[in-house]
Amino acid sequence: MSQRNAVDEVELVSWPSGELTRRSLALSGVPRLLLVDPMAAPPQDLAADEDWVRATADSDELEARARRVLESCRRLLDHVAFIDEHRVLHRCGATVPLAKQEAAILQVLIEAEGKTVTVDELGGAGWVGGTAPSRDSVHAAVGRLRRRIVGLGVSVRSVRGTGYALQR
Repeated sequence: MSQRNAVDEVELVSWPSGELTRRSLALSGVPRLLLVDPMAAPPQDLAADEDWVRATADSDELEARARRVLESCRRLLDHVAFIDEHRVLHRCGATVPLAKQEAAILQVLIEAEGKTVTVDELGGAGWVGGTAPSRDSVHAAVGRLRRRIVGLGVSVRSVRGTGYALQR
């Protein structure tokens, strides 16, 4: 892909007037960049294969947002698990919303994929409340996370006496 053609690879859709087009393209799996009217609020339900920008954005901003959409699509196609800014886990086209602690724990495990992460490291991963959790709290959060990601082709494996590791 050359430096200036990402906009050519995504469909530009006016928002909110193009909502029907947006839905149709989404069903077809076409990446979308929504051009939001200056007087309209942006959509709250963005998918992993779309982004938005104000309709008045310059060409550099359009290009940057289009690249972001294409990168997100590439990760979906590569079967790489990732968590978006809304704490939604994406993998192979499937999505799972995560609680704050689950997302924080899983993000650490994704970044260290295949390597063991200690319980203490997971406990320090953005825990709600700002205090260090007990080991039992971390184990309970990992248990909830495991149940939530069943069927996505990734799992959290226990490493006896040490911590956890992410496996595909």
